[in-house]
Amino acid sequence: MAKKRRTELDVDPALELEPEEEQVAEPAGEEPPKPAPEEPKAPEKSPKPKVNKTKLAMIIGGALVLAVLGGFIVWMSIGVMDVEEEKPKPKPEDKVAELAIPTAAIVDEVKVDLPLLYKFEPFLVPIGKKGAQALVKIAFAVEMSEDDVKKEIDRNLVLIRENIYFLLRNKSVTVFKNKRALNRVASEIAVSLNRSIQSGAVLNTYVTRLTIQ
Repeated sequence: MAKKRRTELDVDPALELEPEEEQVAEPAGEEPPKPAPEEPKAPEKSPKPKVNKTKLAMIIGGALVLAVLGGFIVWMSIGVMDVEEEKPKPKPEDKVAELAIPTAAIVDEVKVDLPLLYKFEPFLVPIGKKGAQALVKIAFAVEMSEDDVKKEIDRNLVLIRENIYFLLRNKSVTVFKNKRALNRVASEIAVSLNRSIQSGAVLNTYVTRLTIQ
């Protein structure tokens, strides 16, 4: 059977197109309306950082402590400067006086009463009999009760020395070699001197030098 020739396009009903919307023609010479301007958006607020009240209190307290401490240090330094300025400087004369006071006190406390002494020139006396002689050289000093004794000794010195010479001349050599016997000789010299003195007295006799040859 011969195929039928198609003269018209067979249209598939499933592929039918939807009818296009009719476009309304805009009148000539009029511009299309402008779109409404968009309102600016407000910037988003960033969240505020939370403040730690404890740390804030510690910072404020520390600042107050430092301020009070600094003021106290300044006040103390000013007070010390005032005290140092008011303190008078010692004068050189004051220093000399301070040094002199202890020395004067020591001199006043240490008092030594030196005895009044009269020193005789040495006596050279031969001792003993012939064939057993010795030469004795003796010097001594006597302690006086007052200054007037010295004047009387000087006035009668020749007679006094002669009496002492004969007193020593009659002693033996052993007397001058024995300490106790020599002390008795010193006492005899004091007695002999007191016989020649009218005012005052001779208190003691001290042998200062003794040589036996």
